[in-house]
Amino acid sequence: MLTITDNGIGFDQKYASDIFQPFKRLAPNKILGYGMGLAICKQIIRAHEGDIKANSHQSLGCEFIITLPTKGVV
Repeated sequence: MLTITDNGIGFDQKYASDIFQPFKRLAPNKILGYGMGLAICKQIIRAHEGDIKANSHQSLGCEFIITLPTKGVV
């Protein structure tokens, strides 16, 4: 398991699954971008049979939890 935290603007937790959808932007007027970054991360992690989840509190940043299988690890 890998946990990554940031001190960004955060988001309302009710949108936790939406942020991984392509072109989904919760704050289009505050942050530049196309809404593809987290969607790409999710696809890469899923291709390796893992999962990614996000926890957040608005204005306090986010925590991303990435889990990957350990099979075949030496």
